[in-house]
Amino acid sequence: MIESSVIVGYFWNTNIKKSELTNLWQEYMLFGGYPDVVLENQIEEKKAILDEIASSYVKKDALESSVKYPDAYLMIMTLLGAQIGGLVNLNDIGRDMKLDHGTVEAYIRVMRKSFHITLVKPYFRNLPKELRKMSKVYFNDLGLRNHFVLNYDPIALRDDRGVLLENYIFRLLLDHYKEEDIKFWRTQKKQEVDFIIGNQLAYEVKYSEHLFQDKKYDYFREKYPDIPLQLIHSENILEFPLTGNL
Repeated sequence: MIESSVIVGYFWNTNIKKSELTNLWQEYMLFGGYPDVVLENQIEEKKAILDEIASSYVKKDALESSVKYPDAYLMIMTLLGAQIGGLVNLNDIGRDMKLDHGTVEAYIRVMRKSFHITLVKPYFRNLPKELRKMSKVYFNDLGLRNHFVLNYDPIALRDDRGVLLENYIFRLLLDHYKEEDIKFWRTQKKQEVDFIIGNQLAYEVKYSEHLFQDKKYDYFREKYPDIPLQLIHSENILEFPLTGNL
């Protein structure tokens, strides 16, 4: 896959117009970074390539891992695609799919080993009110994710554009930091910060800047005054620097 940092990197290294770069970035959010998809110019052909990747490559991973119910495996991929940026509850998935907890856990393990998804763990410093169990899920390729949820609509028309941007930022962070250094913060009262990097950085992602309500993060700032919180949104993403230095 083509790294998401390549898209942002163009901003710093070329004279490409920002409007053109925005189009490239939004195309990446829709169709992902598989080379054959990126190099194809026709929208319908991009979709056909992603269909083939899902029906052959993804299913092949399942079969090679001795998955007993490959159709259920693909259905779980669809369920996870519908909840990117959300908490993964294995019991809920098992109930919906009529599968036992161990089977669901095994299938998700295969997805992680095949680099289709990543689970982000919660960040905490031994505070009893912070969640410590469930992880959040992100797809490693947004084109594959959009295939599973059957949605290639333009970004401006999508209800899920906020979580798409969040997943994109996760991919961007993954290009710069180790997976184990990327966490999220959430309390039992559902106070949340999207990404905590090590013990040094915090990022909240909103598609539009006006959706950010600063007062909602007072508790986080009170608990972690040493971790500066920054907002990333669609208007500043192309200029947002990421160093990867911890």
